[in-house]
Amino acid sequence: MPAAVLAATVELHRPSLTHTLDPVAVRHNDRIVLLGDADHPVRAGQGVSMALEDALVLARSPGTQTSVPAALSAYDAARSERVARMAKAAGNRDSRTAGPLGR
Repeated sequence: MPAAVLAATVELHRPSLTHTLDPVAVRHNDRIVLLGDADHPVRAGQGVSMALEDALVLARSPGTQTSVPAALSAYDAARSERVARMAKAAGNRDSRTAGPLGR
């Protein structure tokens, strides 16, 4: 299957320090959720700290919800604002904003 995807590629966009990937349209379903670099834009510049924040929020979500789908939705809702804010930050590769761990 990967070979078919590569064969169907009509244009190549190489990431660079100034390139930001488009936001991920679907970050979770009823069984899985994206976190860390799979969910965050390339230029966020806070890969490890954002992934740790994700892990903490995700670990707390099942204790506040009645089902796995609800917990994944709650996690996604809790993280989406910060992830979007970091994606929009001008020159965000060098900006460091304290998240839950830093505070």
